[in-house]
Amino acid sequence: MALAFGQLILFSGTSFAENATSPVQLTQSSAPAERSGEFQIAQAQTGGQVNIGRTQNKTDANAGTVSVITTRNLGAPFMTATLDLSTLLDSGERYEDMRVIPVVARGKEQNLWDILYLKGIDAGFVQTDILSYLEDDPRINSIKQRLRFICVMFPEEVHIIARNEIKSLQDLDGLKVSINARGTGSSVVGSLLFKRLGINAILENVDTNRAIARMKEGDLAAHINVLAKPARPVLRIKKEDGLHLLPIPHSDEIAELYFPSSFTSEDYPELVPAGTEVQTISAGNVLAVFN
Repeated sequence: MALAFGQLILFSGTSFAENATSPVQLTQSSAPAERSGEFQIAQAQTGGQVNIGRTQNKTDANAGTVSVITTRNLGAPFMTATLDLSTLLDSGERYEDMRVIPVVARGKEQNLWDILYLKGIDAGFVQTDILSYLEDDPRINSIKQRLRFICVMFPEEVHIIARNEIKSLQDLDGLKVSINARGTGSSVVGSLLFKRLGINAILENVDTNRAIARMKEGDLAAHINVLAKPARPVLRIKKEDGLHLLPIPHSDEIAELYFPSSFTSEDYPELVPAGTEVQTISAGNVLAVFN
């Protein structure tokens, strides 16, 4: 990395057009006095003459580049899917024809705003419920005109982890519930779910690790996480933690937004007894682009 940054500094005074036509010869007299160890070795071996040998210019480097905003979880399926696209679609000697660049995200609600406004973002993953979530936003018509869905992706299950004494969604009325960090897909689902079902829970934005700790302390009743099953944070929960997966029936109030799904002991052996299942819902996902 030190060598790369050193080269970048050296190029700051040279046009990329010049680099495209002929390699740049840098001598000790034209380069800064201090160098990384690797650069100093290169100078010593060549008598002070270092041939950078860069023939690619700025236009070449950006041609065919597609930046995809993915997820905040590096091991999540959407990051894996984007890495697969990168491997399959990269083409050209220096990837001038096609180069897919995965970008770590804050969350799938934030992805929408990043697609619309963040410089350099070409595409990103958003949930299919995002427009319903923003239906009261005064910008909704403008958002609809500037957003296009180009590819249907796989759905992800809605996990509601609750203390054992909480038996139904209605039991959460008046209690503190975490809908995960602000800007995440979980916060979108949590807000819509309780609104559509008429449950007046006290919604807070708390990340998963802190939410689980607070539930164990008795300070929080439940936590929502939208992840493809089996989700790693849920797999870490043990029977003795006093937590369970709360059932989410698929009702008319939410049928237009979410699909029916379920959890079995194969998904979560610590939380679902063998031969039984826990009802839940799943949120659809799409790859979206700026129109």
